[in-house]
Amino acid sequence: MAQENGNKIKLLKLLEILRQESDEDHPISRRALCERIRREGIKCDIRTLSLDIQTLNRFGFEVMSVKVAHEKFYYVADRSFEVPELKILIDAVQAASFITEKKSKELIAKIAALGGSHQASIMQSKSSFPIIFGSFHWSTSGFIRWSILIMIGTSMLNMVPRIL
Repeated sequence: MAQENGNKIKLLKLLEILRQESDEDHPISRRALCERIRREGIKCDIRTLSLDIQTLNRFGFEVMSVKVAHEKFYYVADRSFEVPELKILIDAVQAASFITEKKSKELIAKIAALGGSHQASIMQSKSSFPIIFGSFHWSTSGFIRWSILIMIGTSMLNMVPRIL
C-alpha cells in the first residue's frame, strides 16, 4: 500500500516538474528528473522513469521525448494557455483600475506561472506598455489620459516651424 501511494505521488511530482520547468525549448534529462524527484524524498530510478512517462501519456498527459546524443530528454508540449493568451490576460490585469498594485503583481505572477517557469520570467519582465511607463500602475482612464497627452504633444511639435 505504501509503495502504491509512493508511485502515485511520484507521478504527480513528475508531472508538476515537467509542467513547471520544461517546454519544447527547455527539455529535462532523465537524470535531472530523477534527481529532482529524489530531492523531494521520493524514490526514483532512471530505468523506471520511462515507464512513468508512458503511464502519464496513457492517461492523456502529453509528455514528449527528445533524444540528444545518448540521453533522453522530456518536456510537456500541451499548455492550457498559449503565451499570447497569457500576455492578453496580463495586460487586462494591468489595465484594470479596480485592482490594487499589490494584487495586480500577485495576479500577474500567477498568470505568468501558467506558461511554465521559463516563460513566466519573460512575461513578468516584459510589459506590453512602453518601458517609460513601467512603474506606473495602469488604469483604463490613466492610459487614455497618457494617450491624449502624447497626441497633444505630437500635434504641438508639428506646429513648431522646422529649422534646418
